[in-house]
Amino acid sequence: MAHTIIATWTTMPGEGEHIADVLWELGPGIRAGPKNLMFHAQRSLDDPDTFVMYEKYTDATRPPN
Repeated sequence: MAHTIIATWTTMPGEGEHIADVLWELGPGIRAGPKNLMFHAQRSLDDPDTFVMYEKYTDATRPPN
């Protein structure tokens, strides 16, 4: 059964641009990870320091190292 994680991340004030860059850089690696079916990060239109990440994996177990 697929396992979905939805997380809201509110950064320190003014750090939104930096975190947007980090998520942009990390996204391809996360998507390529074992068991990953989907990764999407969305920045709030109302608060540029708030992000919502949606991740979906094949199951809830941790992938092997």
